[in-house]
Amino acid sequence: MASTTAVTSLDAKASGSGVTVDFTAAKRNVTMVFAPSVSTTGGVVGVEASHDGVVWVPMASFAAESGRVRSYDNTVGAYRYWRAVVVDAIRGGGSVTATFMEAD
Repeated sequence: MASTTAVTSLDAKASGSGVTVDFTAAKRNVTMVFAPSVSTTGGVVGVEASHDGVVWVPMASFAAESGRVRSYDNTVGAYRYWRAVVVDAIRGGGSVTATFMEAD
């Protein structure tokens, strides 16, 4: 069953790993949207996936630019667990928010 609401992984964070999103079964069609705050001057946010919630695979990474919303769309491979992670600390006093959804 597809998501009906987005699940938050990073909630206004400037460093560290986000909350793990567990879709309860492996999903192929997963999207992540991340939004940096307007005061962000740098940093990098990554998307990670896992089969078991222990070993994480980097899927993509994006520069955090002031107010520039980005998305990641996975359509290959199937993973049960997903998370966003701040790979390089968010600078400028800003933070980022990242949410995930899946589709059938």
